[in-house]
Amino acid sequence: MNRFVAALVLAVVVTACSTPSSVPATGDFGGGESGFEPAGSKVNLFVANREDVLEYTRRGHLVRTTPLGKYAPAGAIAFDKSGNLYAVSDYFAASVFAPKSRALVRTITDGMFEPLALAVDRSDNLYVANGSNGYNGNIAIYPPGSATASRTITDGIYDPESLAFDSSGNLYVANNANGTATVYAPRIRKLLRTISKEVGAPWVVAVDYNDNLYLGSFGSTDKIGIYPPGHAVPARTIASFALSLGVGPP
Repeated sequence: MNRFVAALVLAVVVTACSTPSSVPATGDFGGGESGFEPAGSKVNLFVANREDVLEYTRRGHLVRTTPLGKYAPAGAIAFDKSGNLYAVSDYFAASVFAPKSRALVRTITDGMFEPLALAVDRSDNLYVANGSNGYNGNIAIYPPGSATASRTITDGIYDPESLAFDSSGNLYVANNANGTATVYAPRIRKLLRTISKEVGAPWVVAVDYNDNLYLGSFGSTDKIGIYPPGHAVPARTIASFALSLGVGPP
């Protein structure tokens, strides 16, 4: 599978608002991942293609296109608490765009190689999943407002494809190359446990409001494993393939 050809598989509003009453015409999409602005935003559906980010109203009307460049390797975006948009914009870069205006604030290149996933924690630290690029890859961590990585996570990392946080701030990483998901403690980011039961080649990870873990894998059987909080064995599995997972309001 070509990791750089993404598709909008599932997009669920993670704010207090309801799901958009209509969706954009398929011709508006170039394939990518989606994200949502914080509650109260007038524009809350974002679709990251390889070369741009499209913003839609809640009724699915296209209102803005933010160009990323020709060499964005994956449709990955994230937001901080202020509404700044983070987007992968090159094989060796991620760009930060201001709220509302979407003016380019800065470009991050330090510590970047084949960035595949982005996530922002509750303290507005940016996490970047760097792919294998000839070795195991890593998770680079950037303090708020910084374009320089303060440190990296390498313990248990093998070609990371997706990132998620639970309500306690634990970090979950889907490691495609060795068929595991790894869990890291808040702040110190020490490896807490490794999940491998009923895991194929994990592509995407998500955590719901009850801290259940959803891990989408492909292999001999495409499936999504659902793991209760703190468990390394799934409570059940869903026979389905997912490039993206979204968790809606409780």
